[in-house]
Amino acid sequence: MLEAAVVVVYGIPAGRRQPRRVGTGRLQLRTLVTADTRLDRRMALPKPPRLLRVGIGWVTEGRPSVEVIEILQVHPTDPAFEGSPQLGLELITASKAPTEADVFAANHPGLIPASLWCKLFPQARFCH
Repeated sequence: MLEAAVVVVYGIPAGRRQPRRVGTGRLQLRTLVTADTRLDRRMALPKPPRLLRVGIGWVTEGRPSVEVIEILQVHPTDPAFEGSPQLGLELITASKAPTEADVFAANHPGLIPASLWCKLFPQARFCH
């Protein structure tokens, strides 16, 4: 059974010098992590943390794997989107981990296309 990866977001909180865990997220596409609501709230503060990288962990055929990938850009949801606002963390390189779309496709017919994410985060590099 295919399961989604675990994603931890690291950054430097305001007033600190050392990177630390600032939140979690979900690997939606190979180069897109959506932030959890706690991280969304932290990023809305007057002095948000500076996001640096994500740590991604997953298990394939009983073998654990991990990778650390730098964050290229942080994208807010397009203002035209009517749902709950969230942040998209665009990764500098593609992850090898199973994405939420992979898990969905494995358990349901069809696949969530990348174009859906481009409607939410149209400025992301993978949309151009």
